[in-house]
Amino acid sequence: MVHPNSLKPAPAGKRYDDPLVAVVFSKDRAMQLEAMLRSCRRHCRDFDAARVAVLYAASDKRHEDQYRQLQAVFESIAFVRETDFKKDLLALLSESHFVLFLVDDNLFVVDFALADARYYLARHPWALAFSYRLGRNITYHYMSDRPQAAPAFTALDSDVLACDWTAATGYFGYPLDLSSSVYRTSDLRPLLMALDYINPNTLEAALDFSKARYQHERRSLLCYSRSVAFCNPINI
Repeated sequence: MVHPNSLKPAPAGKRYDDPLVAVVFSKDRAMQLEAMLRSCRRHCRDFDAARVAVLYAASDKRHEDQYRQLQAVFESIAFVRETDFKKDLLALLSESHFVLFLVDDNLFVVDFALADARYYLARHPWALAFSYRLGRNITYHYMSDRPQAAPAFTALDSDVLACDWTAATGYFGYPLDLSSSVYRTSDLRPLLMALDYINPNTLEAALDFSKARYQHERRSLLCYSRSVAFCNPINI
């Protein structure tokens, strides 16, 4: 565990075009991955400005062949077959100032810009992440099948909000997710190096368990007023 006091100040002087890598996690779901990539490319206004990498696992030749077919369609995207999940992930984060984590069942439904997340994270050092899945419209928590309580929002401008994740519940109290949130790489790298994990599921669990290290310096989550992405729960 990395002590909370080891957090460095956010890079307030960085430009909103500093390097961003989008890392997509996928296992045996090339069809879902194709839908995610197509929806992201369709709605992301600056998709080509990002370095996009798919970190995938294939349990047999059929699934491997499907990923190879998809790679031929998305030639500008790096497809990295998982060998050592932790080492593979850390290698993908090199030379990036920001990282967007995605999973293969994400779908984007509204136009957005990666530059927005970089801009606001660079200028608001108290913010931990910019989530594309959150917004005022999130009123239902799928995992618990219950209504989702809305946090107290602060408007940063007409379309960008902030909330205190330490005082929130449900999705708004879950600041370290792998489903369409952008982070400063400098914030996450020490934790990603220190934690033990072997796949996306164990990584997200370890991150959530360690979220208290950010509760003082990075206690806010940012989002659009209305979410631009969601996770499709149909996984087969």
